[in-house]
Amino acid sequence: MHIDDKGGCMGVVPFIRKKKWTGALPRGALLFLQVMLGVGISTAAGAETQDCEATGRLIAKPEFGFEGESTGDMPAGFDTYGTVEVTAANRRAGHQAVRLARTASGQVVRMLGGFRDDQSGYGRAESGRLKLSLYVPADITVPVYVALFQDSYLAEMDRVIELAFMQDGTLRNRGPEGTGMVGSYQAGKWNDVELIWDGIANTGHYMLLVNGSLVDSRQQGSGYLPVEHKGKVPMLFELKYGANGAAASPDVYVDEISLRGPYESTGFDASLWKITLPDGDDRDTGWLLCDNTSPGEFYYKKDGSLIFKSPNIAGHTVGSKYSRSELREMLVGVDAGDGAENKTQGVTRNNWVLSTASDESQSAAGGVDGNLKATLKVENVSTTGRPDKIGRVVIGQIHASEDEPVRLYYRKLPGNTRGSIYLAQDIPGSDEENWQVLVGSRDDNATDPADGIRLGEPFSYEIKTQGHRLTVVIRRPGKPSVSKTVDLGTLYDSDWMYFKAGVYNQNNGCGDGADTDEDGKPDYDVPEKCSDSDYVQARFYSVKATHGRP
Repeated sequence: MHIDDKGGCMGVVPFIRKKKWTGALPRGALLFLQVMLGVGISTAAGAETQDCEATGRLIAKPEFGFEGESTGDMPAGFDTYGTVEVTAANRRAGHQAVRLARTASGQVVRMLGGFRDDQSGYGRAESGRLKLSLYVPADITVPVYVALFQDSYLAEMDRVIELAFMQDGTLRNRGPEGTGMVGSYQAGKWNDVELIWDGIANTGHYMLLVNGSLVDSRQQGSGYLPVEHKGKVPMLFELKYGANGAAASPDVYVDEISLRGPYESTGFDASLWKITLPDGDDRDTGWLLCDNTSPGEFYYKKDGSLIFKSPNIAGHTVGSKYSRSELREMLVGVDAGDGAENKTQGVTRNNWVLSTASDESQSAAGGVDGNLKATLKVENVSTTGRPDKIGRVVIGQIHASEDEPVRLYYRKLPGNTRGSIYLAQDIPGSDEENWQVLVGSRDDNATDPADGIRLGEPFSYEIKTQGHRLTVVIRRPGKPSVSKTVDLGTLYDSDWMYFKAGVYNQNNGCGDGADTDEDGKPDYDVPEKCSDSDYVQARFYSVKATHGRP
C-alpha cells in the first residue's frame, strides 16, 4: 500500500523565464510576394501575453484559439489564400475554429504564419513545437499538408518538414529520399497534432505526436522522423489544402494553433498540475505557472520537454519511503476562484471519481473517469541498492484516498540493455497487489528482455478508466501496441482519485551489499556510499489528462 501526504512549500531558488511575445500579423501583399517569389519578409506575429506576477502565464495554452474574431473573418495572425475563415460550424474547443473551403477544381487553399523573434518579426526556431488540432473529413479528394519552411515557401530550397494527411487516412512524411507512410490519423474526427524538435539543423529529425501518442515512424523504433532538408531551421508555417487540377473536396477545419520557439512552450498545461520535488514538499500550481524550475530536479529543455530527476537518497512525503519529482493533477488548479484550488482531499473539484460512483459524488467531483496520455523516455535508473529495488521507477499512476488503483513501472536491471514495463494495482482494505507485465519481466534477476525498452528510447503510455474497467496501453514506434485491462471492482466506487506523472523513485538504498547490518544481513543504507550519482530521470515530451462529465 502506497499512501501520499501533501507537504508545504520549502524554499527553492527558482529560475524564471520571462520571455514574452507581442504583436499581430499583417495580411496581404508582402506575404503574397513571398509565396510567389520566395522572398523572405519580416512580419509581426502575435497573441495575448500575460504578466506572470499578476495572473500567471498559461504556458501550454494555444496562441491562436480564434475566439476573438467574428464568424466569417480571416483568422487574426495569419495570411490566407482561398476561402479561409473563422466559423462556429465545427471546433475542437471553445466556440470557434477556422474553416478551409475548397469548392472548385484546382483550388489550393493556404493558411500561413510563422515563429516570432524578439524583434516582433519572424525568427528561426532551432528548437520548438508546433501544435494544432485538425479535422479532416473521411471523404476528402486531395491531401492536407502541414509544413514548416526556413526563409521562404520555396519547397525545393527551404522546406524543412512536410506532413501529409492522405485521403486513405494515412500520414506521409517527406524525408530526404521522398515521401513515405509513417502512420495514420482519425479521419472524420479532430486530431491533436504536435511536432517537436530540438537542435533540428544538427539532428535532422523531429518527433510527431498524434492524439497524444508517438506516431509509428517505421525507423527501427527510433521515435523520430527525418526532415526533408537537414541543416535548415523552421521559421514559417503553412497549412495547405488541395492541389492543382484536383476535384473539389469537403471543408477542413483547424483550431488551437501554437507556434513556439526555444523555451516558449511546454509539454503540459501548468494550470492543471502541481509538483512534489525530492525534498518531499509540494510546489503549487502558481509556482509552475511562473515557469519556476528546480535545478537538477525539475526543469525544461529547449523543445519544451520536462526533465524529472530524483536521487535514491532524498526527502519523501509523510506516507511514503521514496523520493520523487512528480506532478499531481489539479483539475481546477488556479482557475476556480472560489478556494477550490486549495481543496485536494475528498470528493472535490480537484479530484475525479469513477462513473460507477454515486450521482452525488459525480456531481461534486471535478471529473468522471479519466484518461492520462504521456510520451516520454526514461534516461537513467538506479544501479545500486537492494536487488529487489534496483532500476525501478514509477512513471505514472492513479492515486486514490489511500490506495493506488494503478502504478506504472519502468525497470532496467544492471547489465541489461533494455527495460521492462509492468503495473501494480492495490486492492483496497488489504496488503494485496495485482501485478501485470506489459513488456519484459518484473523478476529481480530477469534476463535482458528481447522486446524491452532501452534507456533513451521514446514511447507513449495511456492510462484510462471506464467505470470498473482500467486499461493501460504502451505504444512504441515500429512495434505493436500492448495493453492490459484489470477490473477495479466496487471497492473504489466511493473513493476519489487523481493522476500523477513524472518519476517516483522506487529505490531508497545504495551500495553493493558488501557492508552488513547488526544482524549480519547486507546493508544498503550506508551514508558514505550514497551519492547523487544514483538516481532516476525521465524526459516527458507530453502529459495530458482528460475527464468526462456525469
